[in-house]
Amino acid sequence: MTEGYRNLSEAEMYRLLAGAGIGTVPSEVATTPEEAVRAAESIGYPVVCKILSPDILHKSKLGGVAMDLYSADQVRVAFSRILSSVGRARPEARIEGCLVCGQAPKGLAEIIIGSSVDEEFGPVVMFGVGGEFAEVLRKVEFGSIPVDLEDATRMVRRVQKTMGAAQGWGRMNPLVVAGLIHRFSQLASAHPETESIDLNPVIVYEDRCVVVDAKGTLCQ
Repeated sequence: MTEGYRNLSEAEMYRLLAGAGIGTVPSEVATTPEEAVRAAESIGYPVVCKILSPDILHKSKLGGVAMDLYSADQVRVAFSRILSSVGRARPEARIEGCLVCGQAPKGLAEIIIGSSVDEEFGPVVMFGVGGEFAEVLRKVEFGSIPVDLEDATRMVRRVQKTMGAAQGWGRMNPLVVAGLIHRFSQLASAHPETESIDLNPVIVYEDRCVVVDAKGTLCQ
């Protein structure tokens, strides 16, 4: 980690988002296989198990994510396998356990929302196509913070226009997504100590949006 900055763990990010009224998948921190099972049974199957570490941002590449877990035995095995795999790949990383999350059902589309500080425009919000298509399509819009509902709606409609009916974008209610962008803008404005925040993917449903993965970096 670069001196002067600190990565937030995903659990910390979820608490920050919850405080801003931004919906996330239900989640609990587990430090042992049995804690992971209790968390899964409290949340309800199926669940996802992820490595929890402020030093690891790209979990999947290190074997740090297990999806489609439908039983206690699967959760126990996944927890142990994740810690073993990540421990071998990144022995220096600080491991806080695993984050057990509800596995969100498929929605209309997956989006990405982020914040950063642009050298010319200052703090900005980025919105666009998320999930596995984020790096491929690179269909994004930017807005200077704060972003009001009117500007947020325009951002959504511009991306919708380029996407057409693909991936459920044609059925997406732009006001639902614009509301999320607006709340996210308020969050970023209220926390100027955040160097960057990255929510990807966020699953869009007919009446709500749910954050499935979150990353953040603080200036210290």
